[in-house]
Amino acid sequence: TAGQKNVRTCPPVTLSTFSLSGNVRRLDNTPVLNATVKIKLGATTVRTVYTNALGDYTVPRLKPGTYNVTVTKAGLTFTGFYNQLVGPSAAGLNFVSTN
Repeated sequence: TAGQKNVRTCPPVTLSTFSLSGNVRRLDNTPVLNATVKIKLGATTVRTVYTNALGDYTVPRLKPGTYNVTVTKAGLTFTGFYNQLVGPSAAGLNFVSTN
């Protein structure tokens, strides 16, 4: 009828987020506790996490994108890094020190 509007209610949209995870070890294969894992999107650090007693880390709630993952720990040297596409989640981003 005249003057009435059709209104449609849509279901809520759930935005997908993803995670990165991996492990950090010394050259002798012992885990590195409290290594700093930095996650960057372009030049911006979007998250910093630390490894647990097993050397494991997880970075939850990341939006889709390509992230640069690096590790630092005083007294240790890590030469590698990852440029990792997220969406889906990625596991096995492991680091081993060179000393």
